[in-house]
Amino acid sequence: MTDALPSTLLPILRDALPHADIEACTPIGEGWNVTAWRLPDPGGDWAVRLPRNAAAVPEIERQTCWCRALEAEGLAVPRDARNLLGAGGQTVAGLYRYVDGAPAARSRNRGRRRDRLARDTADFVTRLHCVPPGRITACEPHTYSPWADHYGPLVSKYAPALGPAARAWVEAVGARLETASRGAPPAVPVHGDLHPAHLLVDDGGALVAVIDPSGPQVADPALEFGRLVRQYGAPFADQVLRHYGGDVDAHFAERARLYAALEPLRAVWLGMTRGRPEAATYGRRALAASAVAASRAAQ
Repeated sequence: MTDALPSTLLPILRDALPHADIEACTPIGEGWNVTAWRLPDPGGDWAVRLPRNAAAVPEIERQTCWCRALEAEGLAVPRDARNLLGAGGQTVAGLYRYVDGAPAARSRNRGRRRDRLARDTADFVTRLHCVPPGRITACEPHTYSPWADHYGPLVSKYAPALGPAARAWVEAVGARLETASRGAPPAVPVHGDLHPAHLLVDDGGALVAVIDPSGPQVADPALEFGRLVRQYGAPFADQVLRHYGGDVDAHFAERARLYAALEPLRAVWLGMTRGRPEAATYGRRALAASAVAASRAAQ
């Protein structure tokens, strides 16, 4: 399917990977910023990640750096990451060894597989959060306070555009998050997007690699668990937390749930700033549904 790859990329791929079978390259999928392809190679297949927009180029460069740094720390991330450069020295794609694993789908997250994934995920985030931030400085991580630098401004800017009930609920959740954020543990390297598609497992359910970090970021470790709450539910996030070996303060689990609750507000922001109105619509509807559910639960 080389006809779907940019023609200017083909000679660069052939020069960089002379033994790869360019003609057999097949698509893997696409996200907000990247389209991914699998490129067969006798020495081990590659994942080729092509930027979909200008903002994706520095993101690919930072993620390549993140993978290289964490591979050196022995974490389960894609191997041999590097950037593919054009004639002018600019990054035209990201490369890393293809990971032969399947997404850790929620539908299969039961019984022993669930226990295995919880332990493996806890081990990964524990080891990640123990990496000194200085070791990923070259990756230009986004270092921030989730409430003060992200969720607080989102609540101030986008809550007024919601319906009355959703606005009141979002502002109340924001006030709780502001309180729970006082005395949070020191910021650590975080993945930031523990989505099922980014947790790759083998046939037995063992975690083989974690891909596609958001950022990278240095922030509150509870962010990881907020993403797990949103993607897998609070019981699974709590199960992972029981095996977690990092610093846990008194409001850690509460912050995780509050980050999860406000996740649709990020969809509103992304939709409005990146020209994806369907994402903004989803976010508004999800927040309205949460407000209704909270009202019913309080009756």
